[in-house]
Amino acid sequence: MKRNLSHVYYHFLKKELTTLEENGKLQPGQTKELMSNYVINNGTASEKKNVNPMSIILSIGAILIGLSILSFVASNWSALTSVTKFVLLLALLIGFYLAGFRYETRNKNLSRVFYYIGAFAYGAEIIYIGQLFHLGGEMQTAFLFWGIGVLPLGFYLKDQVLKLIGVLLIYLFLHMQYMFVDHNGAYVLLAIIPLMFAFNHYVMKSSKFLLFTNIFVLYEFVQIHVMFRPLEMDRFPFELIVIIPALFFFGHKLMNKSVPIFVVNLFFSLEMIGLALDYFIGVDAFTLTVLIFFIIGITLTYIQVSDYRLPMKNVGMILQIITGFALTFPHVWTYMFEATGDKIAIIFSILYVLYNLYYVKQGKLIHITIFCALILRFYVDLSLAFINKSIAFFTGGVLLIGLALWIERTRKKEVMKREEA
Repeated sequence: MKRNLSHVYYHFLKKELTTLEENGKLQPGQTKELMSNYVINNGTASEKKNVNPMSIILSIGAILIGLSILSFVASNWSALTSVTKFVLLLALLIGFYLAGFRYETRNKNLSRVFYYIGAFAYGAEIIYIGQLFHLGGEMQTAFLFWGIGVLPLGFYLKDQVLKLIGVLLIYLFLHMQYMFVDHNGAYVLLAIIPLMFAFNHYVMKSSKFLLFTNIFVLYEFVQIHVMFRPLEMDRFPFELIVIIPALFFFGHKLMNKSVPIFVVNLFFSLEMIGLALDYFIGVDAFTLTVLIFFIIGITLTYIQVSDYRLPMKNVGMILQIITGFALTFPHVWTYMFEATGDKIAIIFSILYVLYNLYYVKQGKLIHITIFCALILRFYVDLSLAFINKSIAFFTGGVLLIGLALWIERTRKKEVMKREEA
């Protein structure tokens, strides 16, 4: 019986086996023999099984009801006493939790709805209890206790949504408490961030969402406290010279060649280059910075390290597209070449169009998309200056539809070629 694989995994496996066969690790023809045991699964049946429309609708309904409770509590209850408000919120909390517990065996979806609404009611109770009795305290403390209260419920119910909500509320507390403070207390996050990674790995079973959240927190911390704080004091952040290699070692060795951490580190490196050019050269370095980033993007598109081939290529493509488009505008060049900026922009635009046109002839989808975007960019630039706006927009719309159809036809051809191969 043949095993079903997704389109991506099927072609990945085929590529790897072909490489092994070419290197002599497999016998000639063995790749074809092994691949005959697999078929591409369109995923329609399985995907439909995994999607429960009723569960989605009930969850959305629970969120809306929960938000309505928060909105109701947030309004001015001039007619109620403080004790009445407290008792009302407590009754909502207990009532929804008891309803959720009662329906656990009868109707699991309905039980989850009651628990979700109860979690919102608990948050409202925590946030407003200080206001009702004038206890003071900061908002981030309320988020901390809200998260601490929701997280055990998520583990009890084995509910990923409640787990994530609880963790994100605690993250929100850490963000508000430590991220934007000026004193050294911000560096407490340096001790907390590794614990966040460990918590995700051992407790949350390596949740991809929390992994990216952890990486974002790390990225934001380094960006704010290592990059921008020194610049505010008119000092270049030379610490990056140590942090960037250390972060690469952490992701490569300790996190098993983590692609997200590598990408973050790559952006740190690019930011350090941009900061260095701006700090040591000044505003005049804008054109040079964009040009250097374009060259780096082109380089990463064609030259990669084997362990990070795909992310390097993707970052390179994104970088060269953004900077390539920027360099087609004359004013970008005028920072460095005030007199000849217009001519240089035209020359660069022609070269960049020809570069993409070379790959258009080979049917490369990404370059067809870039080429189409460049056509639209120049069309808009020229048409609005010389043509009536109504005609320009109509023609532009027709042109856009035509280009979109061309891109879609090319995409289908690429899919058919991969499936035939």
